[in-house]
Amino acid sequence: MNESNKDKVKSGTGLALNGHGYLTFSAKDFSQCFDDRCKEGEPVCQSLNYYSDTKSCDLNNGNRTAHASDTIKNPMTIYFESHNRVSRGSQATVAASSCQEIYLKENSAKDGFYLSHRASVISPFD
Repeated sequence: MNESNKDKVKSGTGLALNGHGYLTFSAKDFSQCFDDRCKEGEPVCQSLNYYSDTKSCDLNNGNRTAHASDTIKNPMTIYFESHNRVSRGSQATVAASSCQEIYLKENSAKDGFYLSHRASVISPFD
């Protein structure tokens, strides 16, 4: 894969997202990894790595679109970005570390209210 196409690939074989896993479990195949955990009802799941050699699955709370520099090559891995994902900062389970993170890493971010790990409540009455 040439360098110009590398950054355009969102899902594929031979890729894995490193450092963003929040849950690892056994899965007999890719379908079980995706359908059982990442497809629906798991808003934190932004992407997954399925390791065919160890029959294991990592659910990631980040994705290659936002963290391209954390992508590694692994010939035994299928990487997949979830199309069911929710936007960073839109729910407490996917709170961002800063407003800048939302601005830089969410392509569809618009003006609005977002949740951040660094958010502090300031009373307008103080």
